[in-house]
This record gives sequence, C-alpha cells and structure tokens, in this order.
Amino acid sequence: MSHDTTVVESSSGNFALALAFYCRMLGISFVPVIDPNCNEATEAQLRLLCGRVEKVAIRDAAGSYLKTRLSRVQELLVELDSAYWPNQYANPDARDAGDSAGSSVRGRARSLVRRQASFHTPG
Repeated sequence: MSHDTTVVESSSGNFALALAFYCRMLGISFVPVIDPNCNEATEAQLRLLCGRVEKVAIRDAAGSYLKTRLSRVQELLVELDSAYWPNQYANPDARDAGDSAGSSVRGRARSLVRRQASFHTPG
C-alpha cells in the first residue's frame, strides 16, 4: 500500500465509517460499498469523508445485499488503479483486532503499518 492506494470495502455502515476515518488520517482514498441498510446519518458521514461512495440497490439470491456488495467490490478492484480490499470477511488480521468495527480497523491499521514502515498511525 502507498498513498496512491484506494481502499475498497463492503459494509452496511459502521465498519465503513471507521475505515473512512482511518483512511482519511492516513491520507489514502477509500471507497465504501454500502447498501440500503446503511442508516442515513452514516451514509451522510461517508459522503462527507469519501470522494466516492458506492451504494448497491439490488438484493442477492439470499434476499440480502452482501453478495451484491461483494460483487461490486470485485468490479472496483478491476476498475481502480492500485486498489486494495482489506476483506473484513476473510482477513486473518481481523481475528486479532476484536469484535467491534473500530477495533477491527485498528488491528488492520497496525498490521498495515508493520508491513509498510512509511505509514504512521496516529494515537
């Protein structure tokens, strides 16, 4: 990852908001992929923090939006240069980060900092 990287992640809200704050502090672009379950206040915050917010509207075969969000993430990884997907659903660093969205982001940020000395995590 570098400052040219765009982080892309699927979320129904809270995790995206936490990740948006962290990406902003690190000076990296973030594109959250959200759905109609994201509450209005969170979506408004994301739109203030992120240059681009992707909102899917079509339910998947299970009647939810998760697979639709994940499909959109895959499309964005192809579309965007230097895109990175933390993949909160399968990332082993999430196991060490705790249960809340904020702690998951802190755990991932610490892991990224360990791998990339050029990043500084405030706090």
